[in-house]
This record gives sequence, structure tokens and C-alpha cells, in this order.
Amino acid sequence: MIRAKADAMERRLDRPATVTPETTRLVVEALRFFAARGFAERRDGYTIEVWDTRRGTVAEEVGEIAILAVAEAVFDAVLEARPGCLVTLRKKALKLRERRAPDAAAADEEGEK
Repeated sequence: MIRAKADAMERRLDRPATVTPETTRLVVEALRFFAARGFAERRDGYTIEVWDTRRGTVAEEVGEIAILAVAEAVFDAVLEARPGCLVTLRKKALKLRERRAPDAAAADEEGEK
């Protein structure tokens, strides 16, 4: 529905526009969605993300770090602190590293062998 609205609005770019209450609600919802995820504030650093694999979404953005070596150290620390979680290190859309942190129980069993 939102994509269809965007396509329809794009076809009318050369004409004066009026916006229905329904479209206004969709625009407000989209703006809030992007603002809540910090899209407007994004810079050029490296981001570390913890994923909710059941939903296929980012559960937490741990931080944005300007220096790659520091970002890699934070990535490794997050892997240790979040057993079983999928963690990514990104530079904008480029995924530099992705690993699933070892599950604490599995790591304990491995250590006993």
C-alpha cells in the first residue's frame, strides 16, 4: 500500500499536490520509523548490530564507531557478552563481519570435552 502511494505521488511530481488524511498518516508513520532508527543522524562510522533472527530485524544497534580497530574490538566484546546472538559489523550497507556468538551452554559443554 505504501509503495503504491509513493508511486502515485511520484507520477504527479510536476503538479501541485494535495495530501489526503490517509496519505498524511502514512507519511507520518514512515518519518517516525526512519527517525526512530536514526537514519537522519547516520554518519560514516562503523556500526555494530545485534539481530533478532526470529524477526529478521536489528534488535539493538550497539554503537557507531569511527575507528575500524575499535569497532572490531567492540564487535568481539559483544560476541562474548551476548551468547547465541547474531552480531554484525557494518560500514553503511556493507557488511564487514557477521558471526553468531557461541551459546554459553554449548561453550561449557565444549570446554568439558
